[in-house]
Amino acid sequence: MAGNGRRLREAQRVLMWVFVANAAVAAAKVMYGRYIGSASITADGFHSVSDSASNIVGWIGIGLAARPRDADHPYGYKKFESFAAAIIGLMLFGLAIHVFSAAAQRLTSGRVIPPPDVTSWSFGIVLLTMGVNALVMWYERRASLRLHNDVLVADAMHTRGDLLVSASVIGTLLSVRAGFPMLDTAVAAVIAILIAVTGYEIVKPNFAALCDRTVFPSACVNEVVLALPEVRGCHRVRTRGRRDDVHIDLHVTVDGRMSVESAHQLSHAIEQQLKRELPGVSDVIVHIEPEERDR
Repeated sequence: MAGNGRRLREAQRVLMWVFVANAAVAAAKVMYGRYIGSASITADGFHSVSDSASNIVGWIGIGLAARPRDADHPYGYKKFESFAAAIIGLMLFGLAIHVFSAAAQRLTSGRVIPPPDVTSWSFGIVLLTMGVNALVMWYERRASLRLHNDVLVADAMHTRGDLLVSASVIGTLLSVRAGFPMLDTAVAAVIAILIAVTGYEIVKPNFAALCDRTVFPSACVNEVVLALPEVRGCHRVRTRGRRDDVHIDLHVTVDGRMSVESAHQLSHAIEQQLKRELPGVSDVIVHIEPEERDR
């Protein structure tokens, strides 16, 4: 558990550095987008604002997940990590609705809106922020693999979405410069869809953990347990939790003449076997049952 605490604290430090980078990127995009009147750059900037907000949510969630087990939370606090990652995904859905609504209002208002003033500075700002985003994504992705942290995975996906959106903005600026200014507004709507897709990719696996979806197929657990010669059968297998904090309970049948002491030792052997063979298993509950005999 001490090692797990160190990993979570290191993940928090990663998020703090990422927060600084994202805040700088967001400020540059929003201010410049407002200055030249570009809906797509401004929308992209608000997407980066959500990056900074998600860093704060992730930092809090990781801090809670690092707490040790106690009487009120005997299974630990690890699900706070999934909860924080899911919130990051839901934040993206809210932002997607905001960006899409703004684009729709601009298209249907009937007002004549002057096209954005696209210069070489426009391309420079977007390309510079894309470079920062690419570095942040690379840094955070490497940290997530090293620390096995879902919040960092979600945040890296968030930043990946920001990078793709910025690439779309480059295309928009080229279109505006070629004389198609309304494409700027249309791409803002496309940005909203990209944000929503990224949100879904983040929410889906974390909601699965929060709702106790099965982690390992029963057949996989059975194969590991039935490898022990004392086990006659295995059934009612249930798995739940996060990939790095899997809880398993199962029923095994044994020779009815087995002593209580031997059955107790076997349950420990089953637990150790599952922890060795299946990654992420942290807790195993074994129910020992006597094998039914024909009379």
